[in-house]
Amino acid sequence: MTDQREVEFDQPNPRPTPRQTIRFAELPDDDWRPATPWLTDLRGRITRRQLVFALTVFVLCATFGGYGLTRSPLLDLDRVEVEGVEHTSADAVRQASGLELHLALTDLDLAGARAGVAALPWVGEVHVARRWPATAVVRVVERIPAAAVRTPDGIELVDKSARVLERVATAPPGLPQLIILDPAVEPGGTQPQVADLLSVAVQLTPELRAWVNSLTVAPDGSPQLRLRDDVPVVFGDAVRISEKLIDLATVLTRVDLKDICRIDISVVHKPSLARVPNCTK
Repeated sequence: MTDQREVEFDQPNPRPTPRQTIRFAELPDDDWRPATPWLTDLRGRITRRQLVFALTVFVLCATFGGYGLTRSPLLDLDRVEVEGVEHTSADAVRQASGLELHLALTDLDLAGARAGVAALPWVGEVHVARRWPATAVVRVVERIPAAAVRTPDGIELVDKSARVLERVATAPPGLPQLIILDPAVEPGGTQPQVADLLSVAVQLTPELRAWVNSLTVAPDGSPQLRLRDDVPVVFGDAVRISEKLIDLATVLTRVDLKDICRIDISVVHKPSLARVPNCTK
């Protein structure tokens, strides 16, 4: 069965009007919803082609609108922030990065900026990132000096990889001093012939550093240590370094050092020493 549903209401109007009646469509008894022909026929009126066309227009508008926004002056590079530098100036980092102000953030060459900053002598690690809407951030982790290298051309600071960090007038206190005959290398380069010396220097304990005056290269090319009284320490090949340094510490702390003119720790766990007048020149 079907029924006729009527709804009567007064429509507000400045002028009095007769009471109006809206008649809904005939509905089954078990359907309480009013029929809305314009909504029920909407699906039939919109074809699949029209829907695809509408979605395509929307996607194109969003794409070109987003691209236009990225080219807007609102999203160009206004400043470059530098973090983590101590020995390198922020201006040097900005210049090495090659990041140009007023360039669109999406056009920044972050890989090129990282490579440029990484070439600076003190820079060990570098991270470059965009910070929307108008900033690039360069975060730097600087290298740590491992030794001071005395060359015929002056003193250089090097890290554990033998990278030359800086030329200095005097060696900083507390750093092991390496003495070589090779010419100095420009900051940012690698100092040759110091790899074995550095492998020993970086394992010196603070107590041993107080004893060791310098590290040099022996005539056979092996590392050689010089103690405070210019006593040479024959080290041998740069192998089992930590064990040899323990042997050296044992000799320095448990043996009478009077008249000692040479210590030999080239054989692990079998240190030997010579005293005056038994030293060979």
